[in-house]
Amino acid sequence: GIPNPNYNIVSRLPGKLTVNKIARGYDSLIFNTQKVYDGNPFAPSYIEGVLNEITAGTAEVQYYLRGNEGRPLEGAPVNAGEYTLKVVFEGSPYYVDETLDTDFDILKADLEVEDIRFLFNSQEGKLITSTSPSDYVYDKQSYSAFIPTIAISGLPLGESFTIAYRYTFGGQEWQVGGSNLLLEDGVGMYSNIRAEISGNPNYNGLTLYAGSVDYKPRVLYIDYTVSARYRAEDITLSLTISNFDDVLESDLELIPDETAVSYTLIGASEIRNAGTYRFTASVASHNYVVRTSDDEREFIFVVEKALVPINMDDIGVYEVTYGQGGPTFDKSVTYYVGDNAETATLRFTTNRTQFSGAGIYNVTAVAHTDPVGAANVMFVIVEGTGAGKYIVHKKEVSFDWTSRFAAEYEYNGRVRTDIMGISIPDDQLSGRIPPDNIGVRLIFDRQVKDAGTYTVTASLINASNYTLVGDLTYTFRVTKAPIIVHADDFTIDYNQPPPEFTATVSGLKGDDTADMIPISSFSCSYEQGDNAGTYDIDVKIDGDTQNYEVIQSDKGTLT
Repeated sequence: GIPNPNYNIVSRLPGKLTVNKIARGYDSLIFNTQKVYDGNPFAPSYIEGVLNEITAGTAEVQYYLRGNEGRPLEGAPVNAGEYTLKVVFEGSPYYVDETLDTDFDILKADLEVEDIRFLFNSQEGKLITSTSPSDYVYDKQSYSAFIPTIAISGLPLGESFTIAYRYTFGGQEWQVGGSNLLLEDGVGMYSNIRAEISGNPNYNGLTLYAGSVDYKPRVLYIDYTVSARYRAEDITLSLTISNFDDVLESDLELIPDETAVSYTLIGASEIRNAGTYRFTASVASHNYVVRTSDDEREFIFVVEKALVPINMDDIGVYEVTYGQGGPTFDKSVTYYVGDNAETATLRFTTNRTQFSGAGIYNVTAVAHTDPVGAANVMFVIVEGTGAGKYIVHKKEVSFDWTSRFAAEYEYNGRVRTDIMGISIPDDQLSGRIPPDNIGVRLIFDRQVKDAGTYTVTASLINASNYTLVGDLTYTFRVTKAPIIVHADDFTIDYNQPPPEFTATVSGLKGDDTADMIPISSFSCSYEQGDNAGTYDIDVKIDGDTQNYEVIQSDKGTLT
């Protein structure tokens, strides 16, 4: 170059040029870093990822590691797991020594299992996943000594698995035992049957669900008898198995004979009273059920009521008064059930109704007043020769005559309609039951007018339920009316003869006239020629009148 005027070059020293090795330049070591287990080795190679193929021959070592294990594998990996490919490059004059690694995986495979199968009484079938129990098992299949085994079909050959068969039975979860006996708990509903597959490192675990099995019991039929009609201490129930031959020999220890059957009453604790009973029956093995001949679960039997005759001659007559009692009456009676005497209050029903009146009624039914007795005894009426009756007597009513009639009435010259029109209202009848209409009829012995004694007789118009008591007749009098007879006054001249005397009657009633009064004569001391003056005129009544009584006779004067 051009020398610098300010500096002198005193020496010249040589330099060095260093050429470094370079990296090989890989994008990645392998293209495929993952596969699913298939039983074959998986050997990815570094060559797949080399950009500069000239450098490929410089690789010294290639090996595989599993997980964190430091020891290289012998050959390419086969089983599922996490692996690392190691490639060592060294000894190249151009490239640096280096070790490259890339991770890759062998994934667990998914199981492809066909189904769960079973063997039942030499019949093979599949447990179908369904909401209904498997038809292969419950359709007309019953409990027997042949218990189904269960297994899975379709697992990979040569592979080892851990299989747990589980199910729900009786509300609890259970696991099938080592002998794979599915129904070893006996009859019942086996639901949620499943196989839980695990234990193989190369396969994902799998739960395979099947359906359910309704494991039907054997059916035993029974005959039963009830001892007799009601007598509490005598009632017994006997049961026998009619198809005892269907009991398996292996179960004879639990069900030794035809009578090895028990019963449980429904809604009752004992068979004591007459009535309808229901019960269920069972044997000592839960693998059997007991049914009626019609395949019903519940049995029904009836303890009949005791039939007891009631002789109405022994009961006699029951009497009440109208307004008392009703269609029934109660009476204490001793009767016999078999040879046992019982005393109780019985209720006798008659043909009397709530609208019936007085009369004689027949007993139509007899029943117990005690509910227990009524449940156990039925009475049969025996009429007998006298036939027991229910007599309803008429009710007595009465009234007070003096509240309506006076003892005496004064003659008034007319027919006494005021008296003959008197009535006795129903509300005046003592003993009447409202609102009954009875009515009292009054009959007079004759028309009431003239003075005298009269009799009125009372009777009931509606006497079907009532009878009139007390004084049925009443006597009253019509008294004579008082009158005054006054001799009339007369005036004559001296030496005239006495006039024809007359009288005036006051107090006459109605249309009565004075000629009805029997005036027999007049008397006066005057004679013709007597001196002038005043003379008394006396009037004389000849006997009593029918309707009048002269209470005063007044003198007249002759002047």
